Amino acid sequence: MRYIMEHRVIDLQLPALSGYPIGLHKLHDGRMVLVRSQANKIVPAPGDYSLIKEILEVKFDLSEQGDTDQMPWLYGWLKHALETWLSCSPGDFPPGQALVFVGNVATGKSFLQNHIVSSLLGNRSADPEPHLSGKTDFNSELFAAEHLKMEDPESDGTYKSKLRLGQGIKKLVATEIQRCHPKNRAAIMVKPFFRLTISINNSRESLAVLPVLDPTVRGKLLVLKVADDMGPIPTQIAERKSFCDRLESQMPAFAHFLLNEFQIPANLSCARFGVSEFIHPSVASELFDRSPQAELLLYLDTARWGADGKRTLWDQPDDRPAGTTRKLSDDTWYGTLACLEDLLTCSSVGSKVERLTNKKQLKNLLGDLAEQQADRVMHIHDADHWRWMIQRQ
Repeated sequence: MRYIMEHRVIDLQLPALSGYPIGLHKLHDGRMVLVRSQANKIVPAPGDYSLIKEILEVKFDLSEQGDTDQMPWLYGWLKHALETWLSCSPGDFPPGQALVFVGNVATGKSFLQNHIVSSLLGNRSADPEPHLSGKTDFNSELFAAEHLKMEDPESDGTYKSKLRLGQGIKKLVATEIQRCHPKNRAAIMVKPFFRLTISINNSRESLAVLPVLDPTVRGKLLVLKVADDMGPIPTQIAERKSFCDRLESQMPAFAHFLLNEFQIPANLSCARFGVSEFIHPSVASELFDRSPQAELLLYLDTARWGADGKRTLWDQPDDRPAGTTRKLSDDTWYGTLACLEDLLTCSSVGSKVERLTNKKQLKNLLGDLAEQQADRVMHIHDADHWRWMIQRQ
């Protein structure tokens, strides 16, 4: 290293850089950076990983309870992360979704982050919450870790904070060039290897911190439900160390399984992230119920017109083009965005819709609903205009 410092031009020195080995590296902007430490890369080897398998199957294969077997998504995420880290050249790392564990209190969510994900990815982790929440602009500690993990993140649950978190998650998982800002130094742009995990309690208050599930965020999340059953994980702290040592000893065999034996099912394969998005249905339902899109749907259902306050949206005249032969049921309203805006403005929920659409435009909320509630909201091009078709509940 002394030879490198004395005989080669070095523009920057960093204590560590996520995904990079010790040595001199050329950044995308041509500058030379000296990285002084590295994570311990796991060396895959055939062997016994039965304890790890038992833990993961207990926590994520919910098929015996009549629920979803989430193992293909979990294994797919871990496989893609490990392949990327071990095989790709520094600065050439493809992205991966944020992996979210949702479960009841004391069900091993943080244990999975610390002793499965971190162990596979070199045991270097950092918490991005202060940076993502806007508490600080300094974030250099993140760039000394491959695994970014948030445990029960705090939030005021407001739409603004959820949007901020969603934007932060999108940047961490999908932006190739990241901004690293050390304290008392100028920020630099680098291409790190990051994998983000989040553990959250399965309560309305805790789930409120998750970002709004608009289409741009939804595709960047993998949200798994964690079972209550602890399986072989000891509940006594005194037993944890020896148990974790056993887990650590099985990691090379588990890595070998992920890289050489497990194959992501073709129907779950994703060219960008390795494995396709998944949000457990119970979590998706809870998140939707608390979203602006659900609020708009509620207003569409409860809006009333007329002196007696009894006329619903489906009693209002639609806005189909002249001469159309499209047949609509009595449970369908059909019209342009402008027509719907005019109707809602003079309805019983006019002020509420105005407040809601100050945050997000009506056309964008309807577009989200067309993706999330396609059985109720559709966007159709008819004659000279795009029109919205809204079904009664």
